[in-house]
Amino acid sequence: MKEKSKPLHKQIIEECATGQKKWRHFAVSASAGTGKTYTIEHLVLELLCLEPEMLPGIREQRLNLDEVLVVTFTEKATGELKMRIREKIAEHIVELQKESQEQNDPLIQHLESNINAFDEASIFTIHGFCNKYLQSNPFESKSPLKQEIASSSDVSELVIRNFLRRTDLSEDLTQIIQEFFAEYGEASLGILEDIAKKTSSNDAVIFGEQPWGSPLYTPAEIKQQFVQMYENLDPKIDNWMRQCLKDGKKLQPSRPALSENLQTLFTDITQADATNPEQLLNDLHYLTEYKNNEVTFSTSRIDGTDLSPLNHLLEKVRYYPKSKKSTKFASLFYKLRKAYQDHLQEKGLITFDSMISNLAAELQKPDSTLLPAMQEQFAFGIIDEFQDTSADQWSIFRSIFYAKNENAMERVLFLIGDPKQSIYRFQGADVNTCNEAMNLVSNNDSQKIATLNTNYRSDAQLIEDYNAIFSAGDWFEEKYENVKVGIKDGEKDKKPELDFLFKKEATRTFVWNLPEKHRVKTNKPAQTQTLNHWIADTIAHLVKKGVAPERIAILCRKNSEFPPLLRLLRKHGVPANLGGESGLFTSLEALEVLHLFQALLNPKDPSALMRCALGMFFDKKVEDLHCDDERGTHLSKVQQQLAKWLPLLEHRQYEILFDRIGQDTQISKRQLEQPGGARAFTATQQLFAYALKLLRQENFGWRELCLRMQSLYDEEIKETDAENTFYRATGQGAVELLTMHKSKGLEFDVVFFATGFGGANTKITSYNVYHKPDKTMKLAIKPWDENVKKEADKQEKEEDQRLWYVALTRAKYAQFIPYWHITTKGSTSAHFINPALDDAKKKYPQSFPFITDKDIADITVEINIPDSEKEELTSSQNHAKYDAEISSAEIKAAQIPHRTRLQTSYSALARHSSHGSVSLRSDGGRIFTDDEVPLADAFLLESAEENRKLLPPGAHTGTALHSIFENIDYDLVQKSASPDALLENPEVQELITSSLNAQNVVRDSELLPASVQLCAQIVWHTLRAQIPNPLGGSDFDLLSIPAADRLDEMEYHLRLDDPVSANMAGNLFGFMDLVFKYENHYFVLDWKSNFLSDYGPDQLQKSMETSQYTLQAAIYNHALEQFVKQFDPDALVGGAIYLFLRGTQAQSSQGVWTASSAELKQHWQKAQAQIHSLILRDNNE
Repeated sequence: MKEKSKPLHKQIIEECATGQKKWRHFAVSASAGTGKTYTIEHLVLELLCLEPEMLPGIREQRLNLDEVLVVTFTEKATGELKMRIREKIAEHIVELQKESQEQNDPLIQHLESNINAFDEASIFTIHGFCNKYLQSNPFESKSPLKQEIASSSDVSELVIRNFLRRTDLSEDLTQIIQEFFAEYGEASLGILEDIAKKTSSNDAVIFGEQPWGSPLYTPAEIKQQFVQMYENLDPKIDNWMRQCLKDGKKLQPSRPALSENLQTLFTDITQADATNPEQLLNDLHYLTEYKNNEVTFSTSRIDGTDLSPLNHLLEKVRYYPKSKKSTKFASLFYKLRKAYQDHLQEKGLITFDSMISNLAAELQKPDSTLLPAMQEQFAFGIIDEFQDTSADQWSIFRSIFYAKNENAMERVLFLIGDPKQSIYRFQGADVNTCNEAMNLVSNNDSQKIATLNTNYRSDAQLIEDYNAIFSAGDWFEEKYENVKVGIKDGEKDKKPELDFLFKKEATRTFVWNLPEKHRVKTNKPAQTQTLNHWIADTIAHLVKKGVAPERIAILCRKNSEFPPLLRLLRKHGVPANLGGESGLFTSLEALEVLHLFQALLNPKDPSALMRCALGMFFDKKVEDLHCDDERGTHLSKVQQQLAKWLPLLEHRQYEILFDRIGQDTQISKRQLEQPGGARAFTATQQLFAYALKLLRQENFGWRELCLRMQSLYDEEIKETDAENTFYRATGQGAVELLTMHKSKGLEFDVVFFATGFGGANTKITSYNVYHKPDKTMKLAIKPWDENVKKEADKQEKEEDQRLWYVALTRAKYAQFIPYWHITTKGSTSAHFINPALDDAKKKYPQSFPFITDKDIADITVEINIPDSEKEELTSSQNHAKYDAEISSAEIKAAQIPHRTRLQTSYSALARHSSHGSVSLRSDGGRIFTDDEVPLADAFLLESAEENRKLLPPGAHTGTALHSIFENIDYDLVQKSASPDALLENPEVQELITSSLNAQNVVRDSELLPASVQLCAQIVWHTLRAQIPNPLGGSDFDLLSIPAADRLDEMEYHLRLDDPVSANMAGNLFGFMDLVFKYENHYFVLDWKSNFLSDYGPDQLQKSMETSQYTLQAAIYNHALEQFVKQFDPDALVGGAIYLFLRGTQAQSSQGVWTASSAELKQHWQKAQAQIHSLILRDNNE
């Protein structure tokens, strides 16, 4: 039997801690899922347990925790590492106590003392480490005694603003600024701010593609270099060139200016730029290619002479003219960098980037007193996530653990990381620095880099899939490709395993293939929409099969890709959260504070006022906003309160303003009374403190403050981990939606990839950032050398590959990857995703099934549940019976807590009412959704059969038609004499086609043209249908309603007074398809795609009653009344209109059902009772 290999931490200790062999530095490459954190926690414990004789030259006594420096990347990782190390020490103490025969075992006492002093453990983020040693050693580090941490975004914005306002700028610099703004337009400020942040450290070199070296040289210095290079040319070359001048006419008679230009170069080199640059370059280049011309020269003088210096000289001249503009811009950037650094110095500020650069610079000084102190403290250093290091960070660790110090004992450094997971290049991380450092650490001792390459996270088949993908196409070097399958011994994985089967074949990696009928004339947004629907459908299928939602993740590239997925999952009744770490500035409290600030900025804006009133500061309810009492409406009282605060705002008395807000709203008291309210309280206080800092220290105006808070919430401005207090946003029992960057370090049973194939961010294209072999960051300004651009693009592609490696290694049991058929130039899929999938599919056809929406039902899931976990899993699955909009579970009528609040929507009630036998009507009728029809209406005419084939019944068809009516241009319909004429417009053709394709309505591609034509007929006839006015008067059609009087998809929120218990309240919310104004009355309209036997008045009324659409209409009508409650609802609200799209005809009222507001009010009281019975039934199930 093969002996099981020892863990890496055991190998390290056995190799070095012998008392005979000198300790050496170690570099460890740890692939995803291979137990890196496990290795670190055990390594720290092993070091603490070493006897002094096993630490020769390092320590004369046992190590303490404060002598082992552990640095990792994020606050979250630091907290987790601290917890695991503490728990591991505590567990080992218990084990030793069971085994030890001594009453006072020295090792147990040593470990217990370290547990008691755990707060002194040297476990940090890189920023926490740098800040601690700069602030705790101000004299040694020559740092100010008091420094305030500032956001690099805030500093760069303020520096740019102040710099551009200066009146003492030179005329030349003013001209450069004007040229820069003319070049980049509206993006100029954003570019300047971004560049100021990226180049704030001195290790960043700015250059404008001029080849004269760096840092930047002035034109005079460039000319001087040119003269020196020319003077150093071999005399033979110089003489030969001058001889060529004498025979200039023989060179090329058609270019008489050649001799003159060259003579200018040689006789007055400092004025070379006065000649025509292009002409001069061409003439010089001609000399180096004389053999390719038909002109014959005597070359005996230069035979055997090295012409490379001449070529080098000409290369310098060639790039000088084209780099003039970028050279000017680079001079501007250098001045901005100095202004940035001066601002930090003058204000006593420090950013998280400057923490690192300041400490690195201090440790490099020959007379540094901080370096010896740190070298004496630390015996071992363990640097986690080293792949995300920068040149400055490596400089710090290299100084501490490598630099000679005769007064300090030896020190040992462990670098642990995975170059394949280096994904923070945009924050200054440099994978080249990582590779060079790891090679240095290992090669100096003639040892190879140690590896952790056995994956304990993922299923064996999935690991084989990883290896197939990463070894296919153009991905990683061979040494990085293969990862071993870890042995799961029951301790590593206690969760029930999932078996995924597809068409009776075991499968772990599913490749979503765009249905063939969608591949032609389909743009990327349409593909994305189709993919999103497929992902939502598949997840709903898996949840129905028993996979708990919290075991599923969806990964995207950007946060902006999440909202459509969230909406679709909710429609399926699957709960979902924006997962990962949600920062202070993107929290719910941040949004509420922003709404308050916006209301103070625009107190007369109804929308701002409404948002503020409904928020946490005033906590008003929708239905209360326009209710009257002796002091006026609730909304007017909010307005009055804002008016009391405005004088404080106008006089910039911000401290008093914030204090008054707290006192008048009692927000702190109310927050702390709520379960878990301490976090909300802390977040609110931090947000006000942050706002006050901007207002006082940065001289922000109130409008600027609102814009900054909005940008932070929208994540247009990024804050670093330490600048942004983090809160865990994920909840129990919900699908996680994460960006690929945020997924790092996490694992999920099933992972879906949504969009993210559009390539790199192209928002700012004015410069490229890349790293040179000298480990400095280079910032290249347009117009750039082609070689520079190639290098920058190459590094960007490699970063993209590493990001996808991180994302593709998050799954434990199964993953779903899309295969794109339309790829933009330079997109990720064009580079390596599609080729890798193609190669893997050829080699392992059974492992990578290409599936479409039709194959969802073929995915079988089996859950192998250990007996010990069956009860727990059953409990969690009971909670997985979700509805999209119904909150919390198991509300029983007999146990309703005080002031219980429910939320639901009409569509949710409609779905759930059909799940059981609850009767909402005395005649046993129930609510039907748009795509259902009662049996009595099932009779279809022959012509309707064709209609059904082209637009099959179902939610997909209804959604597609809704999308068409919501986006169609009414003016185009008005101008079209017929449906065929309407379809001749390419915009209409594209809208209808993409809407049908996005919902996968037409399964047979040959039917698609006829389906598009049918939709055009429905649109043309429906918008011309005659609508009987519910209030009497003449009929009208929708084309007569101006765009300014129409509002699509209007959201509503209603309070429901419980008829059973006064302690219970509910909120009903949803969307009205169309609200419009006609003859000073407001109407609500709903589109219906039902099949009916006929569309006359009797059949419409029967369908409305049988399907309970009258209940829906009553809800809509009541919701509309609430919007105008402060006026006169009876005079303003006209009623409801339902258009049955498959039966409408132009100039006819066929397919049109209407009811006045007065008629619908009679249904409202009954509707409330029916809704509450549904809510109670659903929550009792």
